[in-house]
Amino acid sequence: MQTEKPDLILTDLMMPIVDGRELVRSARALPEFASTPVILMSATTRAVAMADPSLGISAYLRKPFEELRATIARLIGEGEKGILPP
Repeated sequence: MQTEKPDLILTDLMMPIVDGRELVRSARALPEFASTPVILMSATTRAVAMADPSLGISAYLRKPFEELRATIARLIGEGEKGILPP
């Protein structure tokens, strides 16, 4: 993340080594990511409900991701480069 400087962080809540909450905590500890939008995804509503709102999550999405494109556009916009394909 520090090398690429993403415009948005998109992470699953449940991952094998570091879960999404820990990834967000680590990102928010770095000043350059204090305001970077974060989308936390999960297959279950219960898992999303377990995410601590104080982490600074911008949006929660439940799989499947019908709302993903619209949420990204809302958080960072389509951009000049048209980063979001139709």
